[in-house]
Amino acid sequence: MKKITLEKVMLTQNEYQDFMKSMEKLAEKGIVLDYIVSKPTHKRVGVKFNQQYDFEELAKLIGE
Repeated sequence: MKKITLEKVMLTQNEYQDFMKSMEKLAEKGIVLDYIVSKPTHKRVGVKFNQQYDFEELAKLIGE
């Protein structure tokens, strides 16, 4: 599996909305990722994954 940092990343609201759509698509396939969101209604949203994931592989699963 590709190594992904576990540090918090800051997303714009548009990036966060895209992120949430991707999480919904993964959930429909039965894949739920372990992450924490901070300040979801602010201009910049913090997202921190609690485990390492291969995001390229996950993107392929949902056709992105």
